[in-house]
Amino acid sequence: MDYCKLWLFMVSFRMLFTKGGDGKVIPRCRIKPLSAKNVVVEGRDIDVQTFLKVYRQRVHGLRFIFDKNVRRRSDLASEFEGRIVLTLKIASSGEVENVQIKLTTIAENSPFSAINEDVKESVSHWKFPKTKNGATFSFPISFYMMLPQPSMFDDSSSIKNK
Repeated sequence: MDYCKLWLFMVSFRMLFTKGGDGKVIPRCRIKPLSAKNVVVEGRDIDVQTFLKVYRQRVHGLRFIFDKNVRRRSDLASEFEGRIVLTLKIASSGEVENVQIKLTTIAENSPFSAINEDVKESVSHWKFPKTKNGATFSFPISFYMMLPQPSMFDDSSSIKNK
């Protein structure tokens, strides 16, 4: 086997996981793919495919928000999963006029409650193509943590979550 390919594989595998404040390897957040059937549209100036294109360009920013908040409480990371349903009102200028959280599984008293407002703030800065009348979209963001598995390339026990 080509050693360069093996090294690249090992590096990419390790990049799936980050270290928490206590030095333990913690899982990274995964966001379930969004499809057209999960998006509710009011107004037809922006079609679902255009919305999905912008969403896919911005989903990495959402993943960063989840990862950032999980790193703060890495001891609870393995239990972290849920769903946020947002409603976006997009103005004719293409800017997000209003963002509302329609539903969330992250409780207000949860250690991860800041995620709700962080996601809302991030989504409020998304840009869409200009239209005649704008549109309103409702869509879910479903997320879960990808738990680390011991690597066949690593003999250390630091990967185990306790």
